[in-house]
Formats: sequence, structure tokens, C-alpha cells
Amino acid sequence: MADSLRNQNQAKERYFLRNAALVAPVDLFWGFGTAITATGPILTVFLQQLGATNLVIGLAPVAFLMGNTLLQLPSAHLTRNLRRKRVFFALAHVVPCSAWIMAGLVTAPLAASYPGAMVWTLLAVIAAFSAANGFLMPMWTQLFPRLFSDNRRGLIGGLINLAAGFGGLAGGLYAAHVLAARAFPLGYAHLFLLAGVVELVSVQTYLFVHEEVPEDPRQGVEAPPEPRAGPGLLPSLRVLWREDLRLRRYLLVRNISEFGFAANAFFAVYAIQQFDLPQSVGGAFVIAANLGYAAMALFFGHLGDRRGYRRVVSWSLVCSAFSTLVALVSGEAWLFYLVFLFSGAGLAGDWMANVNLMIEMSTEERRGYYYGLFSTAMAPVRLVAPLAWGWLGDAMGLRWAFLGGLGLQVAGIILLLALVDDPRRPGQRFLRWRWRTWRPRLY
Repeated sequence: MADSLRNQNQAKERYFLRNAALVAPVDLFWGFGTAITATGPILTVFLQQLGATNLVIGLAPVAFLMGNTLLQLPSAHLTRNLRRKRVFFALAHVVPCSAWIMAGLVTAPLAASYPGAMVWTLLAVIAAFSAANGFLMPMWTQLFPRLFSDNRRGLIGGLINLAAGFGGLAGGLYAAHVLAARAFPLGYAHLFLLAGVVELVSVQTYLFVHEEVPEDPRQGVEAPPEPRAGPGLLPSLRVLWREDLRLRRYLLVRNISEFGFAANAFFAVYAIQQFDLPQSVGGAFVIAANLGYAAMALFFGHLGDRRGYRRVVSWSLVCSAFSTLVALVSGEAWLFYLVFLFSGAGLAGDWMANVNLMIEMSTEERRGYYYGLFSTAMAPVRLVAPLAWGWLGDAMGLRWAFLGGLGLQVAGIILLLALVDDPRRPGQRFLRWRWRTWRPRLY
């Protein structure tokens, strides 16, 4: 019996390592595609060159974030009984990737003759891509723990993010070269088309991974407990929301910090306005962001495995807040490479930590609901914040937007440490305040 169990575990480990070897190249190419269509350094600069105001430019992160948000809860409910996720996950990517392919085909003629129409076309493409991609995200949170062992999930996630970071570096170099070598708007058309093709082809690798599917309860295995509210979407969400205080606190903290983080979308626009930089600098900023991303990916993965992902979130927020501080006080153009370096470092831990925290807070049957609820609860902030910072930038200058964003990010860090405990250590928070004395107790 012991030998049989050991052989099963060894076989699973081989599958997990094989999955990592297959998934890492996917993220390498997705990192490349994401870099050459980056919302901050690439798309906002493109909109600026089309003549859009800061308020309209603020719609780009709104379209991206809202698209990613709106369909996640319906997706979690509709795909909850889909036992094998990988085939649908791979083939369904034809929808979001086709959005960039279409953008690549229409950008050259439309931007040259009708720049106003191109602005709204690009915003529609961003929304379509992110909505279709967001529909697939709850499935990814259910698929991820099936592909990799629990005790190495952070390390594998770090390696995957490292591959994405290197892909982003290559994408930044390539974007800088293309935008410098090709006249406007041909360079952007080339980047959009290439991103769609590369992302669509690479994600088909998921067809060949090994998915550890939970046993079918109909075959005599005891079924996992169902949510007490029954199968409906809204009843299940009400029960989840009422029962999980940690989730409610985490959503409060992340909404505050997300509102502040939204100001960072204007880094590239501000740098170009302030220092009269060329359009190709967007590619250089992408390189800096992905250097930070790649440098911190393994560290955050290891930290999450060893110390918990709540700690990863806190350090990610610190990196993001520091990037905003540097942008606020910068007096020279070269400092914006440092801004994007720390911004990328923060992003390396943020997504990884959010996914893994939702995995650790939830059970198998509720996992999609957790991530879907997390994303949907961020929707109001993701809708309002970029528009608010864009309006403030038009009215008073982007420095005021960065100042407000920095304050909210710092508030988010303090509230995270004071209110949210780690799922691995229930009841323990990093920072507690003694009544009346107001002295911190560190755990």
C-alpha cells in the first residue's frame, strides 16, 4: 500500500513538472503579447497621439478592468460543473485574441483618416478582449491548483511569472524598435496584429497539459460539501458573503488600494507631456516594468509558499506606492524608468497573490465564486477611479492625481496589516492596535 501511494505521488510530481514545462512557454509568449499591447505605456500613448484628452485616455484602463470584471461571476456559475477545464479554456481564447487581430487590421486605415473613430474603436477592442479574457479567469483559478502541487504552487507561479517577465522584456524591446522604425500608426497596427496571433497560438498548449480532475462523486466517492444555499448564483453568493469576514475585509482593503493604484495608468502620459519624449519611449517603459516583474517573480513565489500570500500582497502594494512616490517627486525623465521598474515589481506579486489567496480562502466547489466575487466587487472602483484621476489631471494636473493615489495606496497597506489575517494563520494579523495606548503589536 505504501509503495503504491509513493508511486502515485511520484507520478503526480512528474505530471506537475511536465505541466510547468508546458505552461511556462505559454506565459513567455503571453508576456510578449501583453507587453506590446500594454495599457499604460503603449495604449495610452497611442490614444494621446490620436488627440484624446486625459479623461478619454482614462477610459482605456476602465475598459480593460471593467471588461475583466463583469463576466467573472456568470462564468464561475456557468462553468462550475465542467469537470475538465483545459480544453474549453484553450479553445475559447480564440474570442479575446481575435479582438487584437481585428484591431491590427483596421488601425492603419482608420487612425490615418478618422482618428476620433479610432479612439472609440480601440476602446471597444480593449473592452472586448478583456471581457472575453475575464470570462475565462474563474476557470483558470480552478485549473491552476489541478496543474501544480499545493506545496510548490508559489514556486511554480514564480517561475511562470519569471517567464512572462522575460517575454515582456522581449516585447518591450520589440515594441520600442517597431515604434521607432515605423511611421505612425503603422507601428501600432503591427503590434496589435502580432499580439493576437502570438497569444492565440501559444495558449493552445493547454490542450496537452495533465489536469488532475477530482473524483466523480457518482462513482462511489464521497462528494464535497455543497454551499448550504443551493445551486443558485445569488443564494450561493449571499451565503459566501455572510460567512467569510476575511473576504469582506480583504475586498474593502483592495478597493481602497485599487482606487489609488489607478492613478499609475497615467505614468507614461505624464512623462511624455512633462519631458517631451518620443512615442518609442513606451517600449522602453515596458522594458523597465518587465525587468521589475521578472526580478521579483521568484521572490514573491517563494515568499508566498513559505510565509503566506497576504505578505506578498503587502510587499506588492509597497512597491506600487513607491513607484507613485517617485513619479510624484521626479524632476528628470530617467527617473520614470525607476517608476516603471517598481510598478512592474508590484504587479509581479499582486496577481499571483490574489489568485492564491482566493484558492486558500475557498474550497474546490466555491473557488470560481471567490475569484469572480473578488473581481466583481472591484468593478465600481475600476469604473470610477481612472476617470476620476483623468478628470483631476485635466483640471489640476497629473501630479495631484499621483498625490491622491499615493495617499490611498498607503491607507490600503495600513488597513491590510491591521484588518486581514492570513488564511494559513487564522486570527493572527501583522499589526494590531492596543486600545487607548495606540501602540502597534507585530506578529
